[in-house]
Amino acid sequence: LSREVMDEYGDNILKKLAPRVDRTTRVLEVGCASGISMFRLAPLVGYYHGTDLSAEILRWTQGEIERRGMKNIRLEHRPAHELGRVTERNFNVVVINSVMQCFSGLNYLRSVLRQAIDLMADDGLIFLGNIWDQELKAQFVRELEEFQRTSASHGHRTKVDRSEDLFIARAFWTDLQGEWPEIADVEFSTMLGQAESELSRFGYDA
Repeated sequence: LSREVMDEYGDNILKKLAPRVDRTTRVLEVGCASGISMFRLAPLVGYYHGTDLSAEILRWTQGEIERRGMKNIRLEHRPAHELGRVTERNFNVVVINSVMQCFSGLNYLRSVLRQAIDLMADDGLIFLGNIWDQELKAQFVRELEEFQRTSASHGHRTKVDRSEDLFIARAFWTDLQGEWPEIADVEFSTMLGQAESELSRFGYDA
């Protein structure tokens, strides 16, 4: 992915959430990694709590937090399925951005979402970013295979096997809304920006 695409990926969540947060907002991010979302959103909110599976990445991110002098961020080394053990509560916003494709399946995802909702205040939102679209999976794989064939001589390495990536149809979310009364509404959107990539063509946000 180009630098332009990655910048637009980071700005996407900022543009979508900035109008819905303020200095009283408490944010929980599941899979904060190196802080692409966090360092854009944290200056706008009162408190930001980031979790991640990788202790090594969190050490780097903590150093960057200290370098930037950001006092309202706390990091916690924790896998997504242990979200219920997070020490803080009453979050207004939960961010799960570009990590769901690594989840082991829909039941795992349901468990993480259930725990996230239980950590939230009475009113809030969950931002689910860069969800691979199940309806477009076959097309995505075909285009990856074609790219692999045509660009092999250029030294590119292409991940064609997507059998372990979690793809999710939009219907999953609307079905979940019918099952869980806490979900008042579900909205879908595509990634903002001008650069075309697999993120904008084969993924969506909810």
